[in-house]
Amino acid sequence: MKSGKILEIGPGPGYLSIEIAKIGDYQIIGLDISETMTEIAKRNMQEARVEVEFQLGNAANMPFRDNTFDFVVSSGSLHHWKEPVKVINEVYRVLKTNGKALIGDLRKNASKEEIDKIAKKIDSFIMRWGLRHSIKEAYTKDEIMELLSKTEFKKGEVKENPLAVEIWLINKPLKNESPSEPSKQIDNQ
Repeated sequence: MKSGKILEIGPGPGYLSIEIAKIGDYQIIGLDISETMTEIAKRNMQEARVEVEFQLGNAANMPFRDNTFDFVVSSGSLHHWKEPVKVINEVYRVLKTNGKALIGDLRKNASKEEIDKIAKKIDSFIMRWGLRHSIKEAYTKDEIMELLSKTEFKKGEVKENPLAVEIWLINKPLKNESPSEPSKQIDNQ
């Protein structure tokens, strides 16, 4: 995708959206529940001299029309969502048909060795504490699969690496699906 409309959920200081804005012709919106983070992201965007629209809002009740975005991304905020099924259903709603979503987050069951390896690279005590706290609040792959089974998405994949998970979702109906009897299928490999 070299152009299109992208939504980032929980952009925090906006770094990911800003980097995406630097590499393509995208219309990017970052939606964050924190007024402080939204203001920081706007300042960072101005300093980077790129165009990103950072908005204050709740991902469980997004202020966007159906079928608005080509791609939705979230990095490191899933474990903060109070209503993850509702947020994921909102992602489904705002994605265009054939649109894709990538939700990345830490793994609850990451090994102590992997956590320690990353924590040693972090200078700040508060940031190290934040990493460990976030991992405790995160989900396992099985828990994510359970969440996804309760959503509108029928196609997706959950990939694990030593410290994190990637959840790839596609807003695409399955072939031969009866509109009256939607099937649930989340492909995980």
